[in-house]
Amino acid sequence: MNFTESFNNSKKCKAVAEAIYAIKGVPLFYCKDEEESMEIAQTLYHAGFKVIEFTNRGENALSVFSKICSRLKSQFGDIYIGAGTIIDEHDAKPFINAGADFLMGPNFCEKTASLAFKNDVLYIPGIMTVTEAVNAMKRGCTLLKLFPGEVLTPNFIKAVKAPLPNLSFIVTGGVKPASESIDLWMDAGAAALGFGSQLISHEIIDNRNYPALKEKSEKLVHLLNGNRS
Repeated sequence: MNFTESFNNSKKCKAVAEAIYAIKGVPLFYCKDEEESMEIAQTLYHAGFKVIEFTNRGENALSVFSKICSRLKSQFGDIYIGAGTIIDEHDAKPFINAGADFLMGPNFCEKTASLAFKNDVLYIPGIMTVTEAVNAMKRGCTLLKLFPGEVLTPNFIKAVKAPLPNLSFIVTGGVKPASESIDLWMDAGAAALGFGSQLISHEIIDNRNYPALKEKSEKLVHLLNGNRS
């Protein structure tokens, strides 16, 4: 990979990033059951989320991801499915082969960036320092995951974007699906926010309460797009 290149130069990667910027939020979840995972993803899609992250955090994660990725893409022509909790290139390769449109991790890995770039897959690494942000930027990553959000503050984004205005941030960790939390981060300059268990709770998954998930997700889509009255 020529590290003077950018993922922004890829039409496919740029389309994924623009879809994230458009909705301003990415729901993320893990479920070991394929059919339940399909129900969750379909519910999120119909609520308005066209970009969904399935995390590599448990039993059969790759197998479930591979199956639902294929099924969702055959069902919806405008959906993007990504793999989360990608630590290194060893994690990345099988998910790329399984059809991931993007990779997101809690850290930055140069070899993962190279592998993703070669395969035309958007890489969104995790950072929490300016040095990490610059290192990722030098390797072509301009959309970065600010993690963990609950440790940092919205002021971090304001401070970093002053000298590095070309970087964009998706904040994950501790972000609540409520107006106050969303406003704090978006007003500070966040490009998007990630929502995990506070949106797709263990209770919803265990009880298969998809109507409740649809209601929460629809409300969140409205909040993210400025309808906070």
